[in-house]
Amino acid sequence: MNKGSMVNRGWELSASVDIIKQQDMNLTVSANWSRVHNEVLKLSTDDEAINADWFWWAKGYNFYQFYTRNYLGVNKSNETINGVKPGYPMYAEGSFYEKGEIVDQDVILRDG
Repeated sequence: MNKGSMVNRGWELSASVDIIKQQDMNLTVSANWSRVHNEVLKLSTDDEAINADWFWWAKGYNFYQFYTRNYLGVNKSNETINGVKPGYPMYAEGSFYEKGEIVDQDVILRDG
């Protein structure tokens, strides 16, 4: 299904040097470096945002923008804190939503 448009720009640089080149032995050193930039230009509706598993797509953002929860670390105490057992990960309140739940705020971070 076509849901919008995006642009990809980038370049790649590759170099290879033969250090030793003999009849019974060769030693070659190679390096490769690349840079890519992509951006979602448009989705099917102006204010649309698509959450697809780990990725979050919206106009003006990178195609590989991650959708993550606000991680607070591991419960290091020996007691249960707000329902989190010792040794389990903790997340900020409101960052763990049930499927279909209506949320009254968005937390969106741009790349960088």
